[in-house]
Amino acid sequence: MREASILFTIWGILIIFAGIYIYTGHSEIFPHRYSVKNNPAYLKYLGNKIIIVGFTIIFFSVILSLI
Repeated sequence: MREASILFTIWGILIIFAGIYIYTGHSEIFPHRYSVKNNPAYLKYLGNKIIIVGFTIIFFSVILSLI
């Protein structure tokens, strides 16, 4: 299970980096047909939620490595 936890940790770190990128105000990661508000407050909110998801994945990968 250790190999799976390493992959999940890497995946969680990449998700955190994507959340930081969105948090700083970059909305070009979304396709043009997806209607994301260009409001900086909304992008910070969305970035925070994505960072929390990344940390949750890392937390579960640590638990997975202990099994």
